[in-house]
Amino acid sequence: YQRRVREKAKLGQKKDYPNGISECGTDALRFALCSYTTHGRDINLDINKVVVFRNFCNKLWNATKFAMINLGDHFLPLESENSTGHESFIEKWILSRLHHSCTTANESMKGYHIAEAVTAIYNFWLHELCDVYLEAMKPIMQQDGNETAKNSARNTLYTCLDVGLRLLAPFMPYVTEELFQRLVRRPGSSIESICIAPYPLGNQSWRDAELEARIEKVMEIVRGIRSVRAGYKLAHKTLTAHYIQVKNDEYRQLLTDYQSILHVPTLAFSSSVNVLSTDEKFPENTSVKEVNEFCSVGVVIPADTPKVAPEK
Repeated sequence: YQRRVREKAKLGQKKDYPNGISECGTDALRFALCSYTTHGRDINLDINKVVVFRNFCNKLWNATKFAMINLGDHFLPLESENSTGHESFIEKWILSRLHHSCTTANESMKGYHIAEAVTAIYNFWLHELCDVYLEAMKPIMQQDGNETAKNSARNTLYTCLDVGLRLLAPFMPYVTEELFQRLVRRPGSSIESICIAPYPLGNQSWRDAELEARIEKVMEIVRGIRSVRAGYKLAHKTLTAHYIQVKNDEYRQLLTDYQSILHVPTLAFSSSVNVLSTDEKFPENTSVKEVNEFCSVGVVIPADTPKVAPEK
C-alpha cells in the first residue's frame, strides 16, 4: 500500500512540476507562507509565489549593496533618526511612507493579520524605496558639490535601510541579519544582532499625508507615461519627449513643484518634459493617454518604432 501511495505521489509531482522545484531558500518560503495567512487554515501553496519572493530577496541584496556604495566607507550616521530639516521633498515622502509601513505592520500583527503586515513591508521595499527613492537619489549623488543635499540623502537612505531591515526581520530573519551586519551602527548603539534589535514603531514626525497625496498624483502621471511606452515596447535606454496637458491649477502647481521626478531618467525615461494648457494640442507622432479627468500625457514615439495594435 505504501509503495502504491509513494508511486502515485511521484507521478503527481512530475505532472505538477515537470521541471522540478526551484531552489528558493528559507526566507522566501517563510515570507510566502506568511502572505497566505488570509486564506484560512489550508494553504494551496504556489511555488511561483515563493520564486517571486526569492527574487525579492535578491532585490533586497542588490538594493543594500547599491546603498552601501553610495553611503561610502567613511559614512557615520547621525545619533538620532529624527529629521534634520535639510530633507528634500522626496526624502520627506519616503520617510512618511516608512512611518506608514511601520504603523501598518504593528497594527496588523496586533490583530494577527500577518498577510497585511507582509504586504505593507513588501510594498515599501519594492515599490517605494527601490523603485522610486533609490532612483530619485541617483541624480543627487551624481551631481558635483552640494554636500549638504548629499549628506541628507545618505542619512535618509541609512534610516530607511536600518528601519526597513528591522521591519522585515521577523519574516526574513536570515537575509536581514546578513545585511544588518554590514550596516554601520548609530553612535552610542551597541546592538549586535537584528534578532535583539527593537522592532520599529514609526516616527510621527515623519508623517506627511498631504505630501504623500501630492506625490501619488505625480507618480500616477509617471505610470501613465510608462504605460504608453510599454505599449510600444520601447527599451529603457530609449528616452522620449513627454507632453503633459493639465486642466486645472492644482496639477499645474504639482508639475511646478515636483517636475524633477519626471526628469529622473529611470522613472519616466524622459528626454524632455513639456506642460501644455487645455487649449494647446499635442504634437504629431504623439501617443496620448488620459491619466484622469484633469490630466493627460503624451509620449512622442520615435519614427522607426513599429506600430502596435490598439488596446481593446
